[in-house]
Amino acid sequence: MKRMARKNTSKFKIPHDKEKFVEENFDKIANKYNFFNDLITQCMHRKWKNIVVSKSRVKRGDKVIDLCCGTGDITLRLAKKVGESGLCIGVDFSKEMLDIAIRRSQNKKIVFEQKNIDSLTYADESFDAVTIGYGLRNLENIDSCLESSFKMLKPGGRLVILDMGKVTIPFVKQLFFCYFFYIVPSLGAILYPNEKMFNYFPASTLNFPGPLELASKLKDIGFKTVEIKQFHLGSTMLLVATKANDSKAIL
Repeated sequence: MKRMARKNTSKFKIPHDKEKFVEENFDKIANKYNFFNDLITQCMHRKWKNIVVSKSRVKRGDKVIDLCCGTGDITLRLAKKVGESGLCIGVDFSKEMLDIAIRRSQNKKIVFEQKNIDSLTYADESFDAVTIGYGLRNLENIDSCLESSFKMLKPGGRLVILDMGKVTIPFVKQLFFCYFFYIVPSLGAILYPNEKMFNYFPASTLNFPGPLELASKLKDIGFKTVEIKQFHLGSTMLLVATKANDSKAIL
């Protein structure tokens, strides 16, 4: 089965210049990205994003930043929680994604910024929560993002990560493999013929850390506790990392 998996995934490769590829291709698919997510998750991603906001424990007046915010699904939910007295920032490097997020935000008090996650310049201990929804695996340097998130959080703050997980049940794993590596790219090709992004999506999961490895990284950085939740038999994971009230980065 391992030999079969290697053969079947041979065409699913991460581009050499991953960062440039992701930015350019997310721009190309931005207009149908939300519909695509609804289609491949049967709208379940909406529920999971609500859980992200709930687990962040943000309240009115808090300051929160949503990294890799895309079209603003999580950002809009966070803005509703922190209200006019709070501050909500959405960061992404795709201009087209951000343009959609801005249009969706209407009169909500949200600051959207087009930035590379590796070049964040926010002050240490300035946010009550940091969220990353389906974006961590697209970054060139995952560890750098996690370390920056730790620094930006106030003592007691929370980092909430939603992303693709690792299915471990053998039969389910094979079914998920067929779905995510063949059906999902086919659906993407119908929406956007000849686009390369839909082979990239499954490729991005191949070397992406699973929940236990990510939890270990977060604890090594200095987070006091890490909670793991899994959805759809492990195909999607949620990690909630809490910074201690007197925490200092271990970097």
